[in-house]
Amino acid sequence: MLKARVARPLIAARSPWLRGRVRLPGDQFAGSVVLVVAAMARGESVIEHLPDTTGMHRLIGALRQLGAVCDRHGERWHVQGLGAAGFLQPVAPLPLRGSKEDALLIGLVGLMDMKVEFSGAVANPELDPLLGALRGLGTKVEIDGGRLVLEGPRFPASPDLSLTGGGLVKAGLLLASVAVPGVSRIVAPIGPGHVERQLRGFGARVDREVSDLTETISVAGLPQLRAQAISLPSDPGLAAIPAIAALVCPHSDVTIEAVLTDPSRTGLLAVLMEMGGNIDVLNPRRLGGEDAADLVVRHSVLHGIEINAESGIDPADWPLLAVAAAFAEGDSLLRHEGEPQKLFPLLRALQAAKVSAEITNQGLLINGIGFVAGGGKVVTRLDPRLAIAFLLMGTAAAAPIEVDDSGMFEDFFPGFVPLMEGLGASLSEPAK
Repeated sequence: MLKARVARPLIAARSPWLRGRVRLPGDQFAGSVVLVVAAMARGESVIEHLPDTTGMHRLIGALRQLGAVCDRHGERWHVQGLGAAGFLQPVAPLPLRGSKEDALLIGLVGLMDMKVEFSGAVANPELDPLLGALRGLGTKVEIDGGRLVLEGPRFPASPDLSLTGGGLVKAGLLLASVAVPGVSRIVAPIGPGHVERQLRGFGARVDREVSDLTETISVAGLPQLRAQAISLPSDPGLAAIPAIAALVCPHSDVTIEAVLTDPSRTGLLAVLMEMGGNIDVLNPRRLGGEDAADLVVRHSVLHGIEINAESGIDPADWPLLAVAAAFAEGDSLLRHEGEPQKLFPLLRALQAAKVSAEITNQGLLINGIGFVAGGGKVVTRLDPRLAIAFLLMGTAAAAPIEVDDSGMFEDFFPGFVPLMEGLGASLSEPAK
């Protein structure tokens, strides 16, 4: 019998300062790409700083079903790959979870001459363009309720496609191209380049040409990929969390080590700097095939800002941005296009912390006065970002802030509580 989940409330009280150096879990998507490419390589790859999340373990389980050997030794993962086209037909459905990592798994097997079944979040509109592209290349695609079946063509042709959208479609097709003889060519809008960088780092021949707003990527199929030792850079989305805490908590000085600095992934950090955040980018370097640097973040006087859809901020990150806006001087407008009721949980949380905010026909308006009274209890609705955001707010507010449940965010940010306490945050469970 399944046990009922027990909520774990947590209180954040004002801290005199936050100081120290931290190394965060590796970037989730970059880590997923490294895992998949390592499984396509010959030999044993060693991967450090892989995030310890449910999604990552689910991907590892899928790669094991395809024949790759994935073992954990302490803080490192060892992956024994099978070669670019050496995967085995899985005996059970591979799990999908409604995340962008699903596109990597589908692309990995999409053009291979075998039947692969998937279960889970198969009705994901974001996957439709990738499935459509694979269908056009000769792959049989069958969707029946909660079941997706792919059967690649007996003699696949090298993809030569122009995409109207990039992102996940491009990533999946690049992985599919590796298992096909000949040179594949994909034209897509300029976007994140994790897959092509990792393929190149493992030994594939990958060429890239940029013209205006598009990029043309050519991949030579069936390469001899060589195992690598990889240390993943820190997730920039997670890096924004201690960064925000340091910006709003007086006398703070926090260094966040080895953060991924791909411009397509650092939108939230860029907005914090635009608000006046004192964030120095130091020691730039290549780490695990990606650009990385250390971030030194100090307490700052922030100012209000208007956030448009073009800023690249995921609406899921708005609770984090709302913390900075609450402590800023001046109004901030988080423009929202769509259903305004999705803003209500964040609005109620702000009101519980005695922050002046309202929903207008343009979005969420936050009236920052450089000070947050705090107090109250925030209902998180199982949203890990909402829970973490208001714990950050509590570290600098005049009165403690309680969140009704902190148990769900360990999978989102493993080790969040001890990391923040190590910097000086005051987090505690309410008295029974």
